[in-house]
Amino acid sequence: MKYRANLFKKNILNGIDIASISFVENIHHALVNISDNELQLEFLNGEKENLPIQFSEKDTFTSTHLGQFKNGNKFRLIQPIGVSLEMAMLNQDSQGGFSIGSIDTQGWAIHFFLTAPDDFRASYKKESEKSGELEKLMRDLLMAFENGLQNKFLEVGKKILPIIESDPMQIYFYDDGEELAYKLKGNVKMFTSDEQNVIDKIKLR
Repeated sequence: MKYRANLFKKNILNGIDIASISFVENIHHALVNISDNELQLEFLNGEKENLPIQFSEKDTFTSTHLGQFKNGNKFRLIQPIGVSLEMAMLNQDSQGGFSIGSIDTQGWAIHFFLTAPDDFRASYKKESEKSGELEKLMRDLLMAFENGLQNKFLEVGKKILPIIESDPMQIYFYDDGEELAYKLKGNVKMFTSDEQNVIDKIKLR
């Protein structure tokens, strides 16, 4: 069965392989089917591509296959399994997920979660779409926490919550999102009941 791929995170430590990175970015919202020996892709423009893959290794949390793009560059395809898969499905309300990255673990990786074919998610925000104000406030809040400035932490938190109220999960679009989520959840009782309702909508990953 094919599922809808929704890009939600990119880790680009080394972007030298621009062609491969661009290809994988375009998998966002494509239909995907992953078998034991093939990655099947159907892009939004109707183009289809089948890439052969072969099993490489498995550990407690992931299964890894190796493949090769049409340009000859090799890649790793990693899928969560077991408890890791269950958590991914729960946290993203998804059917699973996968990551595609360079063979070199210090290169790049792009992460997707899978949904039903008619379930498109706006799960990734481009750098140009991010809010500089929110990003700065997030850094200020974490700095206040690290320095034990409780009043400053509360002050900044009260500025952040109205900004994210309509979509609390948007904090994960930012590098410090996961850390911010844990700090807010861990100190939720400092806030008013309305503010707590916003924090409660943030699901931990």
